[in-house]
Amino acid sequence: KHFNQIYYCRHNTVMIKIKERIEWLLLALVLLCIPFKEVFSIREDKFKDYNVSASINVNVNANANANTPPSPFNKAATARWLAHNTEWGSLSTIQASTRERPGTPFGNISSHSDGPPSQSTGKIYFLHSPLDASMEDIRENNLVSFVISGKQAAGYCDRAREGEGETYDAEDPRCARLSLCGPLVEVNDPDEIEVAKEAMFSRHPVMKTWYTSDDTEDSHRFSFWRLELEEIWLVDFYGGAAQISIDAWDRGTDEEGQFILPSRSTMEVEFEDNATTMLSQAEVTNDRQYSQPLLPVLGRINIFFVTLLGAFILGTYIGRTTVSWKRLKRLEQGTIDPEEER
Repeated sequence: KHFNQIYYCRHNTVMIKIKERIEWLLLALVLLCIPFKEVFSIREDKFKDYNVSASINVNVNANANANTPPSPFNKAATARWLAHNTEWGSLSTIQASTRERPGTPFGNISSHSDGPPSQSTGKIYFLHSPLDASMEDIRENNLVSFVISGKQAAGYCDRAREGEGETYDAEDPRCARLSLCGPLVEVNDPDEIEVAKEAMFSRHPVMKTWYTSDDTEDSHRFSFWRLELEEIWLVDFYGGAAQISIDAWDRGTDEEGQFILPSRSTMEVEFEDNATTMLSQAEVTNDRQYSQPLLPVLGRINIFFVTLLGAFILGTYIGRTTVSWKRLKRLEQGTIDPEEER
């Protein structure tokens, strides 16, 4: 009888302790979830800068500050921003059999446009003469690679980051670089030629004097070309390259059901006479300043300690709860000495 009293008393005590420790376990799990919520909420918070609703919405001024790229969590938006905010890149072809080194790579500078400054189409247009060496290659093999660097985008990689005084080297992962691959095809449809004209001439006005419908030797027979995208490769942050789908490129965002048009940078860069000081002037149409979505230092420290605390509580109470559970089993099996319990 005395043993039974001890047993029930001890049984209830152990069960209460187990219940308390389960509550502590839940608290530990909540603490552990806080930093993960903080990290993943960055993506949600940055989409607020795009002012995109849950329904399908086309937003022309997607980026509050057009002079900085979108969040590196949104690869398609960054790729479209980079294509829209640059005017030239490196066009790579395979040398034709008529060239000096057949079958070897050949790089050339090429001006491009994805649409007028206020309207990104997502289609990459070029204006080339058949006398261009790259066009000679394309007549035999029209597969090309077109590379763009953030160094070309409104001086973004060259201006110091606020509070850090840091500039990005062209190979720094934070200085975005984009490679667009696929066949380069000539634009023959009259309606699309008008679209290509608006895209190229609005960004490269001097090309109006190059292009003529006269098919004469003196005209150099310039024509419009479009890059049919088959592969979109982007590096814009640490963690390796991203392969962007054609659908995501067309949407302008990684998020399905949403459409974002990249805004045009209006930054003017002026160099003083000594060519050592750069003055960046940004015209921002929104009061909200946009920056790289890096966690502030204090935020990272807070997350570290919260994670450490959560892990400590979790480990401690898992161990102690396990011991109490084993003791309860011994009580039920009668393998504990009553004198020990007394």
